[in-house]
Amino acid sequence: MESLLYDVSFWLVLNFFLIVAVVGLVLIRQSIAKPQSKPTTATGTKMLEEEKILYDSLVKQGKGKEAVETVFPMVYRKICEYAGVSIRGLTVKELLRMGKLSPSVTALLQRLYDVYEPTKFADIQPSDQMVSVFGETLEKLVSELSIHE
Repeated sequence: MESLLYDVSFWLVLNFFLIVAVVGLVLIRQSIAKPQSKPTTATGTKMLEEEKILYDSLVKQGKGKEAVETVFPMVYRKICEYAGVSIRGLTVKELLRMGKLSPSVTALLQRLYDVYEPTKFADIQPSDQMVSVFGETLEKLVSELSIHE
């Protein structure tokens, strides 16, 4: 009688763990499979407007290198959201080659990256001309994306 009782409790515990595992896997699958929607601007501001304001304030403080290194990743994240692609494991060059962006946005993002790359990876201080090119390009990108919204 005693061995029968242990056998029943063993199978009850085993079934409990199997049910927990199945429910866990179903929840994980549902969270991964959720469709990602494009971001909406609830405040009515243009896309990348906050980044432009942050960039301008850092440049006015004389922090051109910090401005470029801080703002470009923020812009890149928003461009990826705009294009509807996952940023995880995706480089800027891959995003540019994907063809999910319009040619004008692709060209502007490439110009921003041309300033960001040596600033970040070669650890150089960007010249005043590079900082102004980054600012002008960012402004053009803001206006280009506001047209497409």
